[in-house]
Amino acid sequence: MNLAEPEATALLTDLLGSGKAAQFVVSGASMRPFLAGGETVFVRRVRPAEIRRGDLLLCQQPAGEGNGLTLHRVVGIHRRPGLLPLIQTQGDGLCAPDPPVTEGVVLGRVYAILRAGPGAACLSLDSRSRRTQARLLALRQLGLWRVRRARAALRHRIWLFEGP
Repeated sequence: MNLAEPEATALLTDLLGSGKAAQFVVSGASMRPFLAGGETVFVRRVRPAEIRRGDLLLCQQPAGEGNGLTLHRVVGIHRRPGLLPLIQTQGDGLCAPDPPVTEGVVLGRVYAILRAGPGAACLSLDSRSRRTQARLLALRQLGLWRVRRARAALRHRIWLFEGP
């Protein structure tokens, strides 16, 4: 089953929406080095109030960006009075965060990973130590992005004063 296909996305959405867990093999490199293509993830539905920084969320891509799914880490949650919270995600191997999403596009949270290759092992992400590690990874990603953005702004400011 190719999760880039709309039928597969619909099937996965129905499974998770009915309270069942799902598993699939990931592809791509956006979550390297933590998660590599070829590894199997186990996903189950998550209530919006349970989403925390560091969680790996499976989300539908926003309209106009394809019918696929993304599996990225929560790097921030922006709560606004009277409005739905905005969830900021980012792939561990990417330089910048994704556009913020609302809980409506979140299909589920990864609770375990089956590592591929020799000595394959199942890694639970629900333990207290793993959740703390995930939060630290999220803070690191967000911090790196902010540093890159500040450097770019500084370079732009220097260019404006010095001219081309």
